[in-house]
Amino acid sequence: MGAGLPPNTSPNWTVASLDITGDAATVKVEDEFGTTRFTDNLSLLKIAGEWKIVSKLYHLHH
Repeated sequence: MGAGLPPNTSPNWTVASLDITGDAATVKVEDEFGTTRFTDNLSLLKIAGEWKIVSKLYHLHH
């Protein structure tokens, strides 16, 4: 991924939605890197005061 892109090219990320209930959260992130587009669905838990990603599902847009 990223072949043919200029050096130091960074992905563009947008938080599409965020839902927090206590120490659990879900986040939908839409990201684009070159011509590749993903939608990531992340599950997070607050552990020892820090948010940690515990699972990720993604969709690669064609």
